Amino acid sequence: MTMALISNSISDLLFLPPIGAAMALIVGAPNLPLAQPRNVVVGHLIGCITGILISRLFGVSIITAAIAAGIAFALMLIARAAHSPATATAIVTALMPHGPDIGNDFRLLGFVFASSIMIVALGILANRLRGLRYPTYWW
Repeated sequence: MTMALISNSISDLLFLPPIGAAMALIVGAPNLPLAQPRNVVVGHLIGCITGILISRLFGVSIITAAIAAGIAFALMLIARAAHSPATATAIVTALMPHGPDIGNDFRLLGFVFASSIMIVALGILANRLRGLRYPTYWW
């Protein structure tokens, strides 16, 4: 709900599905490597940066979004930060019109970073309230 209010206030509602899926992993399967803070934060940053770069280089289309998702996931594997919902972040970012102002790209990156940190913090709280240990590891 917190993310929905923030997203609505800055018109980035499209980021709710990947962030919601990440939160479901954190709360529903807190011991999975995909749910650990490094994977969540770094994965979403990789997805966002990849989506921005691919769409800047090749334009906005469903094909470039699919390419961005594939490249982003490969980069996540290389970085040891696989996080499947972050491939959706690459898709959403690649499909968004960016305009000529690069400041919008930094705003998107900041939003994704803040969202990732927020869901990790909320995941810690939710899992502690349930008596579960999260995270299994930080980095």
